[in-house]
Amino acid sequence: MERWLGKVALVTGASSGIGADIGRTLAINGMKVIAVARRMEKLQELAADVQRKCNAKLHPIRCDVQKEEDILEVFKWAEKHLNGVDVLINNAGVLSTVSLSEESTENLQNILNVNVLGTAICSRELIQSVKKRKTSGHIINISSITGHIADFLSTNMSIYPASKYAVRGMAATLRGDLAKEKSD
Repeated sequence: MERWLGKVALVTGASSGIGADIGRTLAINGMKVIAVARRMEKLQELAADVQRKCNAKLHPIRCDVQKEEDILEVFKWAEKHLNGVDVLINNAGVLSTVSLSEESTENLQNILNVNVLGTAICSRELIQSVKKRKTSGHIINISSITGHIADFLSTNMSIYPASKYAVRGMAATLRGDLAKEKSD
């Protein structure tokens, strides 16, 4: 953690669960944390909790990762107020428990927009942020076992496993692209 002391972390899906725990832990350990999600009241509760219990600062910002304009605004805010983002935790995700044969097109688009496109856009913006500042960065994609072994899981998960397979593929491609560019 010492390498990241004082650096900026952006955590998506930070209003509850794993995202909230990651945001809290990073802030407690000396990172400047931008916590984003759709539920601003939950983010504000998290920020107040971190301040009260740990005397650490967490910046709550409303962001729906299926909206590119929301993501771009968060990265603009980070550049203006914190000099950019150093670590990205792609945690936001949507799960459906409906059979694919019964799933609405709107839900299918929502799963792909949040789980795949939101992750891709956030990753792109992190890379641009670190390149612009000629520094190093780190991307962590919080995924699911369904991205590894969907064949052995129960039914009624719609295209959620496919979205997690897509994140795995995107991460592998991105690693290759960055290695080719000799990036950190």
